[in-house]
Amino acid sequence: DDRIFRKAPPIVYDWSREQMTASFNRREAFRQADCLESLAQSIGVPGNVLANTVAAFNASVAEGRDGMGRRHLPAPITRPPFYAIRQQGGSLSSTVGVAVNEKLQVMRPDGAPIPGLYAAGEILGSGQLQGNAFVGGMMVMPCIVFGRLLGERLVEF
Repeated sequence: DDRIFRKAPPIVYDWSREQMTASFNRREAFRQADCLESLAQSIGVPGNVLANTVAAFNASVAEGRDGMGRRHLPAPITRPPFYAIRQQGGSLSSTVGVAVNEKLQVMRPDGAPIPGLYAAGEILGSGQLQGNAFVGGMMVMPCIVFGRLLGERLVEF
């Protein structure tokens, strides 16, 4: 709501509050409306779902605790205009990928190699290379190694 929007720091890095305000309803990911029903419609969410979510949040604020574990509960959502900013995650690498043999030939489900089809790098998935944790840069060495191995196999081909 407007009170939270004015009180909180800008959510988009290096944007002023004025830049954010100017973006609402002009950019697909930024929506503003005078009532929750209109906001729900503009973001493609059923009105009752948004109303129930806001009611649950407001109850959490009133109780001072949140069932989702949030500790920052600045104020209830009550004062228009209301805002929505689309958030979405992304993945730079997958832990799963295609199956290959020791020659980097792509394998059929029955375990037979597909003639002439090789794979290397991120298409193999990174799960077998990184264990239980990931640190930026961990896919650099596999890139080098798989590039060399694939080059050696292609010379044989």
